[in-house]
Amino acid sequence: MEIGYFTMPSHPPECGLKEGHDWDLQTLRWLDELGYQEAWIGEHHTAPWEPHPSPDLILAQAFLQTKNIRLGPGGFLLPYHHPAELANRVAMLDHLSEGRLNFGVAASGLPSDWAMFNVDGMSGQNRDMTREALEIILKMWTEDAPWTHTGKFWTVNKPDTMFDFLKPHLKPLQAPHPPIGVAGLSKGSDTLKLAGERGYIPMSLNLNPAYVGSHWESVEIGAASQQELERLHAEHGEKVASVQSLRSRLVLLGMAAPAIDSLSPGKQVEATTNIPAPIAGVVTERDANPGLNVETTTKLFTVVDLSSVWVIGALHERDFSRVHVGASATVTTTAYPGLALHGRVSYIDPQVSPDTRTARVRVEVSNPRQELRLGMYADIEIVAPANTQTVTIPRSAVQNVGDRQVVYLAHASEPGRFIERAVRLGEPSGERVEVLSGVKPGDQVVTAGSFFVRAERERVGMGRPR
Repeated sequence: MEIGYFTMPSHPPECGLKEGHDWDLQTLRWLDELGYQEAWIGEHHTAPWEPHPSPDLILAQAFLQTKNIRLGPGGFLLPYHHPAELANRVAMLDHLSEGRLNFGVAASGLPSDWAMFNVDGMSGQNRDMTREALEIILKMWTEDAPWTHTGKFWTVNKPDTMFDFLKPHLKPLQAPHPPIGVAGLSKGSDTLKLAGERGYIPMSLNLNPAYVGSHWESVEIGAASQQELERLHAEHGEKVASVQSLRSRLVLLGMAAPAIDSLSPGKQVEATTNIPAPIAGVVTERDANPGLNVETTTKLFTVVDLSSVWVIGALHERDFSRVHVGASATVTTTAYPGLALHGRVSYIDPQVSPDTRTARVRVEVSNPRQELRLGMYADIEIVAPANTQTVTIPRSAVQNVGDRQVVYLAHASEPGRFIERAVRLGEPSGERVEVLSGVKPGDQVVTAGSFFVRAERERVGMGRPR
């Protein structure tokens, strides 16, 4: 069984203040030796039989003269202390106790104390001051600077660092704070309801059975109130999440923020709403009709932005080597003979049509006045690199010798003699064919008589072509 001790402390008025103080210290030493788990010291200011106005003075000495017992004020009368000052004093006391401090608080129940400090206890001002003071003290210990508390009774600042080294720094040894006890005296004590709300240690300072019974009821009411508050907070959180989910669905459906805000409580809700298109453009399909029931996947309209269009063309196989992505292109149409729109090649299909031997090429063109329309025919002219030269020769000039293709060039210095030259061919175009290598511009190539030159070569047994 754990045993605790509470004292006002009480002494006859004729007892000297120091004498009573020394007696209280001796009592605490005995309690420690006897194995008591905790002791609480009260605070009063106008009671001659309960004369000690500062329990922390006793506690500071008692911590040095005891070893195991937990000690605490039972409690500090919060209406009579500045919260910031008391927060620092209690933090320091916790360090002196090496973690054996209990932090007891109370609202004060003596009318004479109320009068001394000009506190209207009859209206409950002392209880309101207790709640606010405790809120400030806990904030001083747990929240980083800077902040300002502007309350009903106190304005407290926790400033940021000043001059690089001045700053609030006092915090209790026990994190986040020492165990908190709340004292109650009157029937149906409001401060004990606070203990129930926050889960603090309840301390009943009354010997009247009816009062003590009401004190536990106050703790239970406070705990029930806290549970109800937590339930309401949880329900509120669920409703907020539900509203956010519904709002997100309306956004996905295309409703603008002002239209969604108009659905808020207290505002007139219209039967219809406007849903703007996500882009500017031209409606090419309309699936929506009055009375249509729609789902989130229902397509209402198809809107096309024609300010920039793709022009799809067919690129001949022979031109693959000369056209690349990024090449400049010019688009013309028969609808607008004098109009030339400029763009660039953005894509070349890697597949070649087996029927037409062409690949699809895509040119992106700016169309600010929307002259180009969907489905129009157009011509594409693609600019090849300036340093690209194409050599073509008549197809009749090419002869097949084994697995090679050759042409015959007239000898520049010996008329009537010919040079056989292996060539690599590109794409044919009508009666001519592109030469990729083997012939350069200006070479004289045998055309109509190339077959006879090849026959003469075979007759005399010439070697491999150069």
